[in-house]
Amino acid sequence: MNTGQLHEPLTVDCRVVDFAKRVCYNQAQYMSVVSQDTVKQVALLARLKLEGHQLAHLASQLDSILAYVQQLTSVPTDHIEPTTHVLALQNVLRPDAVKPSLKPEQVAALAPASRPPFVAVPKVIEVRR
Repeated sequence: MNTGQLHEPLTVDCRVVDFAKRVCYNQAQYMSVVSQDTVKQVALLARLKLEGHQLAHLASQLDSILAYVQQLTSVPTDHIEPTTHVLALQNVLRPDAVKPSLKPEQVAALAPASRPPFVAVPKVIEVRR
């Protein structure tokens, strides 16, 4: 999709989005911005195997999401104070306190497998070759 040049003058709102692409939204009509190539690239980065019809379907869904988010830019928020969370949060953690704990030998005795002074655990990271 070529968004670099428009053939006729339009009032547009341009935003910079992922992959350093400049995306323009026609104020009257939303233009498709997510191509199947973009979905394919994101799927590759996320190590997802997607086929042709899945790429088209996801591109369409992502376009719908971006169109909805674009509608939110028309909401006036100048008078609203920025927030990081909807609820007032405070630190609910207990203070650190030194307490007695098990000795390394006791922990090793409780473990299904150990290599003193360590506890042996199953490998959880796959190595692809």
